[in-house]
Amino acid sequence: MSLPALVFVILFIYYPLVQMFYLSAFRWNFVNPNMVFVGLENFTRMFLNDQVYLRSLLNVVLLAGQSSAIQIPIGVALATIILRYRRIGGLFWAIIFLPYVISSVAVSLIWTWMYNPYFGSINVFLRAVGLGFLARPWLGDINTALIAIFGTVNWIYIGLTTTMTIATLKSIPPSIFESARIDGLSGFQEFRKITLPLLKELIVVLMIIDIAGAFKFFDLIWVMTQGGPSDSTHVTTTWLYRAAFRSSEPGYGAAIGVTIFIFSFVIVQLLIKITRSRLTR
Repeated sequence: MSLPALVFVILFIYYPLVQMFYLSAFRWNFVNPNMVFVGLENFTRMFLNDQVYLRSLLNVVLLAGQSSAIQIPIGVALATIILRYRRIGGLFWAIIFLPYVISSVAVSLIWTWMYNPYFGSINVFLRAVGLGFLARPWLGDINTALIAIFGTVNWIYIGLTTTMTIATLKSIPPSIFESARIDGLSGFQEFRKITLPLLKELIVVLMIIDIAGAFKFFDLIWVMTQGGPSDSTHVTTTWLYRAAFRSSEPGYGAAIGVTIFIFSFVIVQLLIKITRSRLTR
């Protein structure tokens, strides 16, 4: 590693990380900067007394789980269709990839408008087709707010999943599929016995992306709900921001940051280990 790169890594990665661990052991605020050493008190409070933090962890799990369960199958299906129907596939590919390259704040504002209970396009459509009884304040209802956020997240990331799947499928030698057709395999058998096994590594990578994304989501949720209603849509990053800056508890916010780092690191390392073990078989 070159000296400039080493300096960059130390200043912008290692130093903030060490500082975060250090601050997590103190209680202080911006009004009274006197730091009081509390050891693990912030962590015991977090796991034993902070119900919103525990809910935010659950939301991270739900967000990552539904992302993998919805985006990966749909992405694989769309990639297969796009490669099979190349004439219109290119245009369709560009359309579904577009949300990923748009600013997440802009996407959040668009979907916030669509979810508006009075003039949002979703409720307007439901009323127009005689399903007005289904119209509701999507982001203001504790039962639907998180689901509404899931819909927005999937709309953004399905294009990325599809693109990565297309790239992987294009890297597979065509002779493999030609041999399968000669052997008389149907389209479904070809997908199940050849395509799907060759996509296993990609699926693990996509799961890692989903997990990392679930832990780092902030701007989208903050623009759409700010963790509401009734703190039901908080993820760990939004609750960290609320604790550190809205409640003026930077030590507690640093402790939340430590848990985000540890959980993310452990989960990603486990997935990498699983992938390597499969590759060596």
